[in-house]
Amino acid sequence: GPAKLRVRRFNAAPLNSASTRSIHIKTIQKAMKQQIEKGEKELLEVESQEREDEYTKWMRERKKMRRDLTSIEALKYWLENKMSLTEIETYVLERILEQEERRRAERAKLASAMMDVEPQRRAKVNITTPLILRPSPKAIMLLQQHLNKNRLRLLDFFKITDKEKRWKLSKSNLQDVIMKAHIPISDLELDD
Repeated sequence: GPAKLRVRRFNAAPLNSASTRSIHIKTIQKAMKQQIEKGEKELLEVESQEREDEYTKWMRERKKMRRDLTSIEALKYWLENKMSLTEIETYVLERILEQEERRRAERAKLASAMMDVEPQRRAKVNITTPLILRPSPKAIMLLQQHLNKNRLRLLDFFKITDKEKRWKLSKSNLQDVIMKAHIPISDLELDD
């Protein structure tokens, strides 16, 4: 017989089905992702706005409370001059008066404590100043000449004089050192 024709058939998916569907799904997913991100941003903005509103409300309440606390003197005056007080108003007035009395007592206690401390401070501060007896200028001049001649300082001279190292110098010690050093200062000049 005659030869059979070979026919090749390709089974391809229709154009509208799988390939376009996957592209369509990807665009939908991308659009949904963008919407979700946009929604999250809006949600964050809304939350931050809500937090800011809460904070401003809290600040308003705190400022009002502070104003009310500072106007407590006006409240006291108003309650004291009101003809008939309710039970709560009486309670509030009593509390205000108790607080004032407590403050007055604390101030008085502090003032008395300060008055007790003040004389002690004065006693410490009022130290009598010693009288300074200056030697005659001639004795000072002779002592200075001796120090210059021997290349000594006044401090060195006092160190030599103060043998016990107590930094207390007696008249007799000074006279002894002056005599040993052969400084021509008489006892009368030293007494001046």
